[in-house]
Amino acid sequence: MAEDTDDVIVVTTADLIQTLRTTDFDNAGPKIEMTTHILFHAAAGVLEKQQAEIENLEAQNHELRRGVAERDVEISGLQAMLSAYEARNDRGIEVPAQLETWTAAQTGSAEALLDELWELGFSWVNVAHMVGVGAPTVARWRRGESPSQQELQGLARIVALCALVQQEFGIEHPAAWLETPVLPDMLVTPMKMYIAGRVDLTLRFAADPKSVNQLLDEFEPEWRTWYHDDYEVHIDGDGVPALQERC
Repeated sequence: MAEDTDDVIVVTTADLIQTLRTTDFDNAGPKIEMTTHILFHAAAGVLEKQQAEIENLEAQNHELRRGVAERDVEISGLQAMLSAYEARNDRGIEVPAQLETWTAAQTGSAEALLDELWELGFSWVNVAHMVGVGAPTVARWRRGESPSQQELQGLARIVALCALVQQEFGIEHPAAWLETPVLPDMLVTPMKMYIAGRVDLTLRFAADPKSVNQLLDEFEPEWRTWYHDDYEVHIDGDGVPALQERC
């Protein structure tokens, strides 16, 4: 209850509620009117304080929601990177962190990724080899079958690789570049290194083609013997491509 001590009225929240409920304002005396006046001012103060607290909570809630959204994006990126890491371990692929980052940004469906690879000039056979599946599997994806998460990650990595070498190293036609021998008389291509699990060498070759001998030494120390191409393509008299032994 409100207490009257030396004309100083001490008001509690309970006083406020009880008085507002029970006061007969039509027959109230001056002291009750004064008490009511004080209580109304107290109520206004309480409401103002509560409104400030609500606004503060709303601001905190907004910040929390924004933080959660940002964290969701981070988690999605980390999950994609984890999938890339697991795929790398499963196939023994050494995926540089730079390519992992670019791969994480590829969030399209299998259909969208396949369309992009087709527009880049990839054959379905090469797509299958680079993902690590058979060509019939890619054909089923094109008909609407869903790939596994690891297979989807494989498609995303190829798209990311193409975007990376285009934007960072100026390779205009990455699909053709991947099929081009790293040396004129060699059978080794950037795609062959990629399929063998040496994505790191593929990217290093894109960054510095002059280091090809060193890269080949890392890829296969016996490359000079194993991968030398003793034949070349020539056009015969009928205009048909044919193989002939190098001179």
